[in-house]
Amino acid sequence: MEEKKANQIGSKQGIIAVSLGLAITQVIMVVLSIQNGILKALFWFDDFDDIISIIIVVPIVYLCGYYFGQRAGKSILKRHKNYTWVGFKFGFYTLFIAVVTSSLIDFIQYGVEKVGERGQEPFMQYVLIPMFFQTLIGTIPALLIGLWFGARIKKKRKF
Repeated sequence: MEEKKANQIGSKQGIIAVSLGLAITQVIMVVLSIQNGILKALFWFDDFDDIISIIIVVPIVYLCGYYFGQRAGKSILKRHKNYTWVGFKFGFYTLFIAVVTSSLIDFIQYGVEKVGERGQEPFMQYVLIPMFFQTLIGTIPALLIGLWFGARIKKKRKF
């Protein structure tokens, strides 16, 4: 298979996988917010102080899906790499980039001004702890979506 076609297939599947991941993220946030009532839970982002993170992270995640999709397409379709491993790897990379970006945005918005204050650990509070919990919650969905993503690319291989 030619490289251009492998890139095309991979980037398309990457965008689909990111869309699925964002839908799953919405479900997780609704479940975590349900104690506030169903309407507030469905629109959890409306009360979310960090809407700027969402506005920045969503396009970045789609860029990751596009870019990593191309890389996965080449790896699976041209180099015949294991689709499971490739899907897991790029699914986790996308999650990691989203988590780091979101945490750093929060740190810049709220934590920088607290650096050096007595009793404050803003890097821990705004970067490390959120990264830990977001990664913990997001790893299984990211790996499952990555597996699905890799399988969808492999399915496009012409034998």
